Amino acid sequence: MKRVHLFAILTLLLIKIVGCANAPVDPISPIIPSGNDTLNKKNGVKLSVEISPRGSTIMVGESIMLSSKATVTKDTNLVKTDSTVKNYKLTDSTVTWSIESGVGSITYNGMYYAPASIIGTEAHVVVKAVLNADLTVVDRTTITITKPNLYPLILGSNWVYDAYPIDTLTGQRITARKSTDSSAIVGNVYQDGKLTSMMINYRNGIALDTNYFYINNTDVYVYTRVQDLVATTNIKRQWIKLIDNNNNNWVAFDTTLSNAPVTINGQSGVISGRLTIQCAKGKTDSVDIAKGKVNAQRFTYTYSVNMIITVNNINIPVQYTIPTDEWFADNVGSVRSMKGLYQVFSMFGGLLKKSEEERVLVSYSKPMN
Repeated sequence: MKRVHLFAILTLLLIKIVGCANAPVDPISPIIPSGNDTLNKKNGVKLSVEISPRGSTIMVGESIMLSSKATVTKDTNLVKTDSTVKNYKLTDSTVTWSIESGVGSITYNGMYYAPASIIGTEAHVVVKAVLNADLTVVDRTTITITKPNLYPLILGSNWVYDAYPIDTLTGQRITARKSTDSSAIVGNVYQDGKLTSMMINYRNGIALDTNYFYINNTDVYVYTRVQDLVATTNIKRQWIKLIDNNNNNWVAFDTTLSNAPVTINGQSGVISGRLTIQCAKGKTDSVDIAKGKVNAQRFTYTYSVNMIITVNNINIPVQYTIPTDEWFADNVGSVRSMKGLYQVFSMFGGLLKKSEEERVLVSYSKPMN
């Protein structure tokens, strides 16, 4: 009897061991994914990953932070209980970022950087995220890169500014001497072989001058005499690059005069020397205008004069620079400008200080499409 009893016990134990070998996986136990998580399909779960934000649009030179979210769902193609999904432990929800097509660069943690320039008016970049837990799980999104339109020169557009002289001692606006400046696009005409937007500038309702603009890609040119440099000379109009979105520094104007006729207070003379405008693209600033804050691209223009004026055989050196900052907002145009303090010597008035002046946009309107 003892032998039979022992044999029965051994038989039952063997059956139990074999049965355990074929038993289903305990749904409470976590599944540890690997580089290619084939265990997912065996256990009735499906992984997915989603990139956020989707379908973004940014401008050249900007960046955007992307993120990813991994999700575990039930694979409806397999007959498994919901508890399998509920108790699945995804130990690695990270992704590997890459650019599948297009330009720019992306970091390991999803920060995408657009290039400083693109060909054409816009570019499309496909960014891919691959789930490290299962290399077959992929998501993609498209980023659109556009070029800024910092000066929308549309026929019928109108800009109105408050213009203030600045107290050179306190740096504050002199509000009692505020002027109203305005500019309007009044026509499209040909100048020097270019189809241009004609802009008339006003101060307190009185027309001051007329400028002509044209846009090449996203660069903006103005056809002007640069009369702020030497107002007494008849400098021929020429194209000056006002906005360059692809370069941080450029020379917009460089002219050398040699014994050019000049008239000062009725006295004839000549002027010789060099006039330049050095330009630099700065950072994007938040600018306060009448309707609130706007992000605007700052450009710095440095007007330089190094001249000798000869009147009645007397040589008078004229050397000065005028630093001017101007901010342009996308699809708006110039929203603020600040002309810096400069000094110029006059044979009739001695050393003259030209005060700073600030202009701030009050309103902007353009025709409805």
